[in-house]
Amino acid sequence: MPLGVWEAGAVLVILGVAIRIWAQSHIHHRIGMPMFLTQTGPYQYVRNPLYLGTTLICAGAVAISRLPWMVPLTLLWCAVVYSIVVLHEERTLKERYGEPYQQYLEKVPRWFPRMRNAGRLDLVNQYTSKAVLAEVHALLLIFLFPAKGLFLDYGSIIRFGKVWPSLH
Repeated sequence: MPLGVWEAGAVLVILGVAIRIWAQSHIHHRIGMPMFLTQTGPYQYVRNPLYLGTTLICAGAVAISRLPWMVPLTLLWCAVVYSIVVLHEERTLKERYGEPYQQYLEKVPRWFPRMRNAGRLDLVNQYTSKAVLAEVHALLLIFLFPAKGLFLDYGSIIRFGKVWPSLH
């Protein structure tokens, strides 16, 4: 495995989880809070930070799994699937929120964050702890993939007799 692929994958997974927690703390999806048109936190930069975070997690997990050649395919898959989902969601949100949502669509890009004219980052707020709990499934990836990598490395050490040559 080329040096740095595993590390790059780990960074992508951690960044993706962080983005999901940040987004979750603002949108309040899955944390039992009332839903409203969210335009704070990451939603002031990009309309779909949860999907961007998940895409980073998927790409990072594939890289950590020692399949870096699959990263472009994973990115393409996420782009296609999430584009279809977002088109449906945007129609629904236009019906629910009307003109304020239409203005949001015109102001904030769908996929590629725009950092100009942004307000406060609000990286941490009163909902962050609930967001962490809501994203615990993604947090598990931070521990599972490194454990898998360590296990594979340890297994290869044993297999090639670098630790216990008498096992052959």
